[in-house]
Amino acid sequence: MGKYKRASLILIIFFIVLFNFNIEPGLKLDNSLNFNINTNINRWALIIGISDYPGFQNDLFYSDNDAMAIKSWLINQNFPKENVKILINSQATKNNIEAQINWISNRCNNNDYFFFFFSGHGDKNGSDTSIVPYDWSINGDIDEYELKSFFDQINCSKLIALFDSCYSGGLIDSLEEPNRIIISACGRSESSIEDQFFLKHGIFTAFFLDAYYNLNGDVNGDEKVTLEEAFNYTYNKSASYSHDFFGYTQHAQLYDGIPGEFFLGPYIEVYYVPIHFGTQFAVINFRPLGFNETLTVHFTIYLNNIPFQSIILQNVSSIENIKLNLPQGTYEFQFSTTYKDGKYYGNLYKLEVLGIFQSIPGIIIILVSIVGTTFISIFLLIVYKRQSLIKLVFKHNSGGN
Repeated sequence: MGKYKRASLILIIFFIVLFNFNIEPGLKLDNSLNFNINTNINRWALIIGISDYPGFQNDLFYSDNDAMAIKSWLINQNFPKENVKILINSQATKNNIEAQINWISNRCNNNDYFFFFFSGHGDKNGSDTSIVPYDWSINGDIDEYELKSFFDQINCSKLIALFDSCYSGGLIDSLEEPNRIIISACGRSESSIEDQFFLKHGIFTAFFLDAYYNLNGDVNGDEKVTLEEAFNYTYNKSASYSHDFFGYTQHAQLYDGIPGEFFLGPYIEVYYVPIHFGTQFAVINFRPLGFNETLTVHFTIYLNNIPFQSIILQNVSSIENIKLNLPQGTYEFQFSTTYKDGKYYGNLYKLEVLGIFQSIPGIIIILVSIVGTTFISIFLLIVYKRQSLIKLVFKHNSGGN
């Protein structure tokens, strides 16, 4: 009976360990983090993406995706999340666009940056070019002269505007001013294409963002991508891609009224796998770009919007990695730092840690363990029964003699 009890005990211990698996966090809580945004240069943005126009015949596929992707990119470029205003689909009425411009103009000052992005339909009437808001059929388009009046009322040190819309090159003549960069997806008589099969974005937006991913647009190897480098990368990639896959070439256009190469960052680039299981460690790789100095980097993990854990990394200047062992849950994490020109408060990244029961490898381990433990228990039980039977027969025979 002792061996049978041992098998049962093994099974009980296995389930106790299993249910307590991945409970203790791998990082200790550090309450020393007290980080606030406070910089002389503030950043503001208005992002517009319209895929779903009234009716069906004017709908696009991915302009709203373009807008969401640009928002995420801007936040990682040190644009405070609360300063990034976004209007999607039916939100992007002419009145709402003007209201957001007014909201920003009342807060932006002459030290700040303003970034404008539009993805949607463009139109032209003779030599006049316009962007098409959601309610164009009621309130009309926003033409280049109205856009100029919108931009002129914003008192900022640098203005950057990107247009992923047809004929958008025709907007540049009215919008160009010193300390502005205006980039359009195509020429004044060209169409702007979106790719619904592979890129799932407007071609221009997809390659503009790709210029920043893994430093693809970094021509001079200084580990940062300027807007001029991003434009050159986007121009070449979007022209060749549109020609090769659609048989039509779109040519991005640039007006650059900012002297020298303009770097919107600095920022911290982050690489990681967003889903991990209870049997794995989460590894987050990151590197600072464009800071030109070694940094003290604060890494903070949030659970339910509340700081859960934080660590401080000293003397960071190149690629680093953080290895985490976290209990099951859905987290967000963020990098922040102070540098000589101000403070950086990066994007929030989502990290999901699944329990062992939620992973295929974990389920296989559980099933194998249960089956194995069951067979061991059955085997020990059979051995015990056989030994008991032998003892009984031996006792019977002994008694008979």
